[in-house]
Amino acid sequence: MTKKIELKSKDIIQKLDLVFSTEEARKLLKKYWSDINSASGIPSTGFCYIASEVLFHALGGRAVGLKVLNQKIEIGTHWWIEHNENIYDPTAKQLPVGFRYEGKGGNFLTSKPSKRAVRLAEIAGIKLNF
Repeated sequence: MTKKIELKSKDIIQKLDLVFSTEEARKLLKKYWSDINSASGIPSTGFCYIASEVLFHALGGRAVGLKVLNQKIEIGTHWWIEHNENIYDPTAKQLPVGFRYEGKGGNFLTSKPSKRAVRLAEIAGIKLNF
């Protein structure tokens, strides 16, 4: 199962990477994150929550043993997914080299994907399972 999740996650992350810089996707960011995204020059900046939602629901969620993790960082909270201690971070490119993943387990605000996550998945051509 881990190998299947690893392969599928790579495909999903590649699709997300292709759309982070599009105007359509950037409209999904809240103003705070949109401003930081523009200033950073890194397309994935600010997308960690909704991109992690997309990844979580596209891979099968808790039914396949995925965990949602988050960690306080200087500018807010960073989100990613783990499976069998493997880290799947769709926005890792926004983090400094050597970032230490020391997050705590948590949940998204909703049990189903948020409207923004559904829209990001649509833009990227990713099917969600919920």
